[in-house]
Amino acid sequence: MGIALNFLGEALNKTPVGVNSLIFGYIERSLIPFGLHHVFYAPVW
Repeated sequence: MGIALNFLGEALNKTPVGVNSLIFGYIERSLIPFGLHHVFYAPVW
């Protein structure tokens, strides 16, 4: 799990400005209807 998160972080670090925020926002907003948007914060923070 740690290796996968590290790979994802490295890949998002190389994207143009704002793309990583767009991906974060999309995932977070897509989890709101299911009430799971709070679960997404734990691995990120």
